[in-house]
Amino acid sequence: MTRHHSSSLRGPRPTSTTRHPCQRSAALTHPLCRPPVGAPTFYLQNLDFFEFPVLTAIEFDNWLPELRYNAGGGIGASPDAAMRSALGEYCQSERSLRICQLADNWQFETAFHRLFGIHADAEPYEFTRFVQAITYYGHPRNQERADWYFNGGGEITLSELYARCDAADPDPHRRIHMAMQARGIDPIMFDFTPKDFRQTKVWKAFIPELSQPYPPQSPALGHPRYLACPVAAGYRETPIDQADLLADPLPYP
Repeated sequence: MTRHHSSSLRGPRPTSTTRHPCQRSAALTHPLCRPPVGAPTFYLQNLDFFEFPVLTAIEFDNWLPELRYNAGGGIGASPDAAMRSALGEYCQSERSLRICQLADNWQFETAFHRLFGIHADAEPYEFTRFVQAITYYGHPRNQERADWYFNGGGEITLSELYARCDAADPDPHRRIHMAMQARGIDPIMFDFTPKDFRQTKVWKAFIPELSQPYPPQSPALGHPRYLACPVAAGYRETPIDQADLLADPLPYP
């Protein structure tokens, strides 16, 4: 993945961007020095395609010996919808990690480590699932390796995100059609709706024009978007050299 910085959000609505003064301490042993639990920071992840905000809710619980990294991502037709979506996934992540710490002899913990487990010194070829980054960056020694991803991106106001959505088109249905037409995107749709479903539809969209998630074991770095997007979005004047693309596990989501 190209080296890009996420932007934290600030604005008239509470976004939990403040940090506890003890959080950067090397040793957090006293209970009073623990950072507040359940206070994620929101990051804007869009490199382009600003018509629909993509946000992540991130929290590092630095008072824990492992499984520190809580994360959730979401997209929506408006910033508040994207925040709710991100918080929903963040809560799932936090709940799963807490269960593993509080009840480490449950079947849930065994299943969690079967899907998410990875040791602190794992090399990219040892990752079989991209979601294992949750466990990997939850190890204290790996947290600094993701510093480029979480810090240095500046701040952006919520009002600016609302303005971007409204400037594209206040109606989200027209907005998505216009955004795809402008970029030449024609999704391939699959209908997986069971025959006995009457009120619900189950669809899956495959969009070859956009890059797909992948495990570090099999980096899909040949997608043309990695070379073209930074130039088209104005981040670079020339395409990045493919040799400079990162092979480290990408923080997920």
